[in-house]
Amino acid sequence: MEMTTPPGSPARNREELLDSGFDGERLWGGHVDFVLVWDSKSVLSNSQEAKRKRQNFEHNLIEEGLVLTKDLDEQSGLTFVKLYAPDEVLIRYAEILKFRLPMKKVKAKVKSKDSS
Repeated sequence: MEMTTPPGSPARNREELLDSGFDGERLWGGHVDFVLVWDSKSVLSNSQEAKRKRQNFEHNLIEEGLVLTKDLDEQSGLTFVKLYAPDEVLIRYAEILKFRLPMKKVKAKVKSKDSS
């Protein structure tokens, strides 16, 4: 598995992530946020232009703070790129998009002055 982390990330390479307890499936929240898949046996996906576009796209994702892991299934020839969005990235984009946290309903009994 090939792993790429964003610049400034606490763990900058695969060894540091493995030493910190990364097991390949659990990372910053414990779930995979997106998966990109392509057929590495396909002539079209192995063209120089396709490779360049893919590398550029992955580079831009890393620059935005996402963490990528790559897995190649030798039997099927499919390449899987798992994308993880750390909390810092989610918070930053929530602020940019002006998301608001939902208000939590609290069921509380209100004492009236007459019932005291």
